[in-house]
Amino acid sequence: MSMIALIGIVVITLLILGSSRNDPEAEQCAKEIISLLKSEPDASANAIAELLRKHNFGQRPSNPDQPSSDTHSAKARDAGKVTRIVKSKLHQVDSRKEAQQELMRRIRAAKQLL
Repeated sequence: MSMIALIGIVVITLLILGSSRNDPEAEQCAKEIISLLKSEPDASANAIAELLRKHNFGQRPSNPDQPSSDTHSAKARDAGKVTRIVKSKLHQVDSRKEAQQELMRRIRAAKQLL
């Protein structure tokens, strides 16, 4: 019985730690991107990139030793968090797999514009 209790405590601890890592700003940005895609299914990568910039999300520098530029500033957060959230919610925009893949291509293109 104590083994089950220990496993339960570990699971609860992991759930609490996982929930504390949520980024409310990333959630809000993803929500706005989903809203944009619902209202304008053909929204351009530029429009998506503009929302990412509005929330101060940028690309993570490929080399951490690189000097910071405007898009790689210490303040700019990794847009990958937002894209992961958006990807998990694309079914709200279009249930067809092909359409979701096309939307993700535009979102990736938007990240490249940052």
